[in-house]
Parts: sequence; C-alpha cells; structure tokens
Amino acid sequence: MLTYLLRQKRRIIFAGVAGMLAHALLFGPGLGAIGTGVLLAVIGLFIIVLAPNYRGMAESLSLGLVIAALLPLPAQIFPGTAIVCILAAHAALHGSWTDRLPLRLGLVSTRKSLVNLPAVQVWNAVIPGESHPEDHWTGRLVDFDKDADDAETIYLRFARPDDTPEEMTLTFLERVPHKRARYLLERVDPTGADDVMMTICLNEPELGRCEVETRLEQEAMPIRLAFEHWFDDCFGDELHNFATQLQRNHRWTVVPTQALTGKPA
Repeated sequence: MLTYLLRQKRRIIFAGVAGMLAHALLFGPGLGAIGTGVLLAVIGLFIIVLAPNYRGMAESLSLGLVIAALLPLPAQIFPGTAIVCILAAHAALHGSWTDRLPLRLGLVSTRKSLVNLPAVQVWNAVIPGESHPEDHWTGRLVDFDKDADDAETIYLRFARPDDTPEEMTLTFLERVPHKRARYLLERVDPTGADDVMMTICLNEPELGRCEVETRLEQEAMPIRLAFEHWFDDCFGDELHNFATQLQRNHRWTVVPTQALTGKPA
C-alpha cells in the first residue's frame, strides 16, 4: 500500500497545490491557503485509498475549484458553480470523448541504476520469461507461456490488487542475452493506444556489478490515457527504486565467497 501511495504522489501534490491556489484566488494568500491545500491533499489521499477506481476525482476536484475561483461570479452561487466546474474538469481530463480527437500525446521515462549483482542474474530478473516467474524483480509476474510458433512472443500474466490477473503480450524486437533487449508490451486495449516499448541495456563495469539503463516509451496515446498515466506515475510503477528492490529480492547473492570462507573465490 505504501508503494502504491508513493506512486500517487503527483496526484496528491497536484490536489494540494491547486487547493492553495483556489483559496488564494478567492480570499488571498496566507495560512488559510495552506490549510486548504492540506485539506485537498488529504481528501485526495482518502479518495485514492477508499475508492481507487475513482482516484481521478482527486485532481478533478482541485482543478474544478481553481476554475470556479477564476470565474467573476457572485460568491453566493460559488458552490453550484464549483460542482459544475469539477464535473467539467473531470470530463476534460478523463472523458473518453478525447479518444476521438486527432491530438495524441507520448510519454518517455529513462532510468539508470547500478546494481550489486552480476549481469546474468540481473537479466533473469528484469526480462520476463527468461527465468522462473518468481524470479521477476517486481514480484507480480504470476506465470507466462511462450508462443509455440514464435519464439520471440511471450504471453504474460501479472497480479493485480483485485486478484484478477493483467494479461500482456511481449514481443522481442531485439535480444542479446545478458546485454540488451528491446520489446513491445501489448496490453488489453485493442487499439494499441496503451502499448509500451521497453529498452533495457546491461553493462558490467566490474565483476559482480551491473549498470542497468531502462527506457520506456508510449506514443500516440489519447489525452485521457496520457493524463491518467502521468498522474499514476505509470512508468514509476516499473522503475521506482529499481536497484533497491532488485537487490532486496536477491540479497542472498550479494555476499561474495571470500567473505564466507576467508579465502579468495
């Protein structure tokens, strides 16, 4: 749960900052604005925890209040105006109508990590289908099946909080064992709007240490999906504390033989 909330930090921060801005526009800056910002951040946190499927309301609520505060309308009609603006903000950010617009957005995230493990072990942990599902560094890979007719295609099933597996199809575009992999990860969206291109490069600068470079790309996404993924820190879901998590899952391999026997390995 803590990791999930950390990945929602953009959403919580946005709600708090927008809350402060809305108060400042209505009543001027001061301690009251800070209090309103904290209140909106807490409300956003409760929405995320208690109704995760409606977590998008956290940013819609705060953005709607800012829009309402900008309108030159009498104070007595502000509550009704705010409700309309909140609904309008939610439709603008998360409405499926944006899927019909020609405008598309892309997201790119890169990360470089240094892991105290050999490249062969890192490869087995980060590339799905290269080892036992339990060895995958996320701990969420339930199982996988390799396509009988195409060695470069693997069908993956990842665990989700609601106990229904998330199914994906992985297709390798490039694979050099223990050095480099580039693959397309296709999700359930039949239009391909939620597909991810992943590139992983491994370099072993010294024995037992591996430098891992990752690049995740999503292109031509509808505005709705781009906003949702950004607020969810979707790429952070894959890359957050990568090196720390990988080493925690494989801590037993970090101790060299010399440390156990007092003699060189």
